[in-house]
Amino acid sequence: MKIQKSIRILAAVLAIAMISMFSLSVFADDVMLIAENPTEEDIMLIDDSSEEVSPEAMPSSVTVVADIAEVNTDAEVPYILVNVDGEEANQLHLHISEETALIKADGTPIALTDLTKESIIVAYHSTMVTRSLPPQSTAFAVVLLESEEDFFPIYMVAGDRTEDGGIVTEDGNYELYPAEGCEIVPYKTRNIVTLQDINAGTKLLVWADTMTMSIPALVNPTKIMVLPAAVSGTPAASGAIEFIPSEWAKAEVAKADEFGLLEGLALNYQKNITRAEFAKLIVNCVTPVLGLSAEEIVGDNEAQFTDADDVAIDAAALLGIVNGVGDKQFAPEKEITRQEIAVMMHRAINTVSILLEKNYIKTATDDLSAYTDAASVADWAKAGVATLAANNVMKGTGEGVLSPLSQTTVEQAILLAARIFDLMK
Repeated sequence: MKIQKSIRILAAVLAIAMISMFSLSVFADDVMLIAENPTEEDIMLIDDSSEEVSPEAMPSSVTVVADIAEVNTDAEVPYILVNVDGEEANQLHLHISEETALIKADGTPIALTDLTKESIIVAYHSTMVTRSLPPQSTAFAVVLLESEEDFFPIYMVAGDRTEDGGIVTEDGNYELYPAEGCEIVPYKTRNIVTLQDINAGTKLLVWADTMTMSIPALVNPTKIMVLPAAVSGTPAASGAIEFIPSEWAKAEVAKADEFGLLEGLALNYQKNITRAEFAKLIVNCVTPVLGLSAEEIVGDNEAQFTDADDVAIDAAALLGIVNGVGDKQFAPEKEITRQEIAVMMHRAINTVSILLEKNYIKTATDDLSAYTDAASVADWAKAGVATLAANNVMKGTGEGVLSPLSQTTVEQAILLAARIFDLMK
């Protein structure tokens, strides 16, 4: 049976991942951090002999076979709840982003609505997993299995080329040598793609009949699907990239643009928003309400951070909306978490309320017991998260789920910021 062959290959994938990972789970704050691209400051990996292990040996994703318990397309961040290995006691909450590849086992693209309760899937998700119950992560690819004949692909991220034309994966666990007649196809488009289009960082779904059990494993793909680049966009008439918001976000994004909230932002709507970008977004919400520009707020004050030279970030700091990460550092390019967003928005509303002597929101206690992942909310973020939840500004990513440690796309962040602007304007 093809599915049995797929399971055998998947077992090899999992075995290779386990060999490369050893027992390398470490915890940082409320997150199980098995980082996709950890730095030396983020994590130190130690094997059984107490020798340091290179972070590059970490797999690019975690693989699970599961049946679906719930599909939620109405949540702020759509998700599926799955029973890993068919066990209800082993559930996993997988966020479905605009970059998640959804396909049948033969590579045919599907919609999230094509997944139903009790569907059997293979999911490849981020190595970043929360410690909530159920744990949460972001799916890179979800493959729907419809019969025992299904032969499904493996998710990989391309790295460098070998001298003999092979492709080493980013985590170093595989070397790809496409079989003669190997089919190279794009995801969801009719673009012509070839092996030359596969560069370091390209995300792939790989169908292969065989692979060795070595490290790296030698793989002879029969089909490779090239997934969209992390930067998502469409060519404009000028040849530049024109970014388009998702259908569900278009109306709110247009409204935010009309009010000038998007000024100074790089509008790559489906990528995760950074701390610098959200600071600019929140300042764009506050300044028209206060009747002051960011330049007027900053005045003759010196730069507030040594790693960020931006008037909007300085204005946010002077208004008490941001504090930085310590040692006069702001970490502008770091992707912001939902709980950090909640704190910034809470501070922004409080600042405007004090300066204009108005009350825009109702106060709330720090009680988050109604949410299953409340323990993942940092103490410093509880007041902000609780207040925004009580005022229906940050509604969570599903019933009883806050996802405080998850990242947020640019378009999701625009919707959140627009809600507080609506409260204050």
